[in-house]
Amino acid sequence: MTTVTTAPGAAGDGGAAADPSDAELELAFSVQRNPGAYALLIGAGVSKEAGLPSAWDVQMELVREVASVSGEHPEDPAAWWTGRFGSEPRYDDLLERLGATPSERQGVLRRFFEPDPSDGGSSRLGPGVAHRAVARLVASGRIRVVVTLNFDHLLETALRDEGLTPTVVSTPAEFAALAPLHAQRALVVHLHGDYVNPASMLNTADELGAYDPRAQALMAQVAAEYGLILVGWSATWDAALRDLVATNPNRHYTTWWVDVAPLSAPAERLRTIRGALVVRDGAASALGRLADAADAIDTTRARHPRSAQVAVASAKRALQGRTRAIALHDELRQEFALLARHPVVLEEAFEPLDVREEFGRRLAAYEEATGVLTALIATTAYWGSEETDLWWSGELPRLAEQEVRPGMAALLALRAYPATAILYAAGVGTVANGRFGVTADLLSGLTVIDQQGRYLGAAEVLAPDRTMLIPGASRRLFRTLRRSFVEYLGLGDRAYDEAWETFEYLSALERMFAKTDDRVIDDLRAGAEAAWNEYEWSPAALTPGLRPAEAQLRAHIEAVAPPDLALPHLRGGGWGDLYYPRVSGRLRRELIVREERHPFVTAGFCDGDLGALRVMVSLVDQVIARAAKDRADGAVFRDGLHARTTWLDELTPR
Repeated sequence: MTTVTTAPGAAGDGGAAADPSDAELELAFSVQRNPGAYALLIGAGVSKEAGLPSAWDVQMELVREVASVSGEHPEDPAAWWTGRFGSEPRYDDLLERLGATPSERQGVLRRFFEPDPSDGGSSRLGPGVAHRAVARLVASGRIRVVVTLNFDHLLETALRDEGLTPTVVSTPAEFAALAPLHAQRALVVHLHGDYVNPASMLNTADELGAYDPRAQALMAQVAAEYGLILVGWSATWDAALRDLVATNPNRHYTTWWVDVAPLSAPAERLRTIRGALVVRDGAASALGRLADAADAIDTTRARHPRSAQVAVASAKRALQGRTRAIALHDELRQEFALLARHPVVLEEAFEPLDVREEFGRRLAAYEEATGVLTALIATTAYWGSEETDLWWSGELPRLAEQEVRPGMAALLALRAYPATAILYAAGVGTVANGRFGVTADLLSGLTVIDQQGRYLGAAEVLAPDRTMLIPGASRRLFRTLRRSFVEYLGLGDRAYDEAWETFEYLSALERMFAKTDDRVIDDLRAGAEAAWNEYEWSPAALTPGLRPAEAQLRAHIEAVAPPDLALPHLRGGGWGDLYYPRVSGRLRRELIVREERHPFVTAGFCDGDLGALRVMVSLVDQVIARAAKDRADGAVFRDGLHARTTWLDELTPR
């Protein structure tokens, strides 16, 4: 369901569309961080989603019953009543005509709001998803005041099912007798009355035109002292409530309006006055996600979505100054300290009943825990210097070298995820700004200890497929880091894609280089040089097509049986064979043109050996091609345009 947020003072339907999670997270953080500061106002939409008729539906059904007593069956019950009796239908008139005593009148209404005991339980009137979500929010202490415009008791039932005993008021006398709002734990205000007290029920235009002064005083206090979350309320008919909400604004907490349909004209005017943000969603889905998100924030100690953006802005200011960026140094130290104290980092590895579920929970928690830190490091690696590199690079081995503890292998491997995320944030940042010497130091110069106690390069130990152990691990990390680079750092989509691919490819080169025996590299040197030199160049691109020396080199590579490599998150096409990563096409051309002057050679990739680098490019391309062929046949790349937009690890078999 699309969620739309609208800036205060803007037209409701003219507001800018946002990522649904952004608006929902904003609301969830507000509710979770400010327990008891928000009040819910729920309208007919909440009960209708649970299968109950609206107040108007009930009233029209009663009019039909009155008409049927006279032998009439009007198509427009409201018009029939007005024509017959000269006024709008009212509950008191309707019920007096259908029941002679209070008990009879209450019985007339009960069937609309309670299960029928005579039907053997076939009528399933009960709290819906939205009611259950509200009950969860109240049980957690995040919401303490709920104003309902519905006559039913479904909310009270949901609260009792959560083990709560709500305070329920539905008449002006009860409103006036309430204890102070700040002392309430679970308050339900039936502002329009409830069905067990027909005299309290408000529904007609006259009834909703002005409230009893005691009801006005209570609602004015709620509107002024609480942030409001308006759910399933059209605001079309309730002029008195609109006025109370409009004239008693709360400037401390945002007003939120949840509705699946565009706001009505009266609602839009009120939204503008109140400066409300709109979430375009149904009551059940919006409130369910709100309760889930608030619980998740509490469980993972999640931080506000803008925290990373603010941290990056501060880092940029520090790095553009002429003095030492001491504030950035301190912020990085603080973020590493926060990560070290995070519950998911301190958790013991254990063998859960459901490994898949536990793994998914921990991975999501790690992603949340490292969000601000990776954004900071991406910025520092991009704009930084040799001095600022020291502020974060030394933490990588400490994060990667986790103590071996009893537990599942997957959960143990996942403990190094923060180091993986930081490695990629730093690596993509250095590549994006051409700091290839730092990139090479990260991938080949940095040594860490793996779970078997071996000293290996960071490119191998911290590869996503080794720490995350899920299909498409690199793809997930690519998407997790995107916002830090595209939005916060300001690279844009294209620059981020290219920087990611370059770093991912260089990481694959270094992993393969570390696993390949020097004798194999020396054996392939002559064949690689011959294969690379037999292609004719145009000013723009390498002429495609498989040449004899290239075919011979491929056969030679297969004969030496190079190690396997998890398929990186790279786009295919762009040079020669259908399965070549696009980034390697550019790299091959640059290496032939610039040779030893190429920055990858001077930075020290493959020990700064041009011949070895050529061998490894050919070898890695062939290993990637083999992995891609396991995913799909080459037909998907025969369209040159399509080849440039297809990510190899997203291929699906035909």
